[in-house]
Amino acid sequence: MKNLNVVICLYFILLAVVVAPARGFDGLDIPKLKQMAEEGNADAQSKLG
Repeated sequence: MKNLNVVICLYFILLAVVVAPARGFDGLDIPKLKQMAEEGNADAQSKLG
């Protein structure tokens, strides 16, 4: 039973590590966004920071 708890904990830790980078990605096309920002698009500039 103790080993099962360790396996379950490791599973959730690994799941959190895998999912964490995916939360920050919202499908932006960075090269196109840079081009739009250079052309003066305020929305694109705000997304780039």
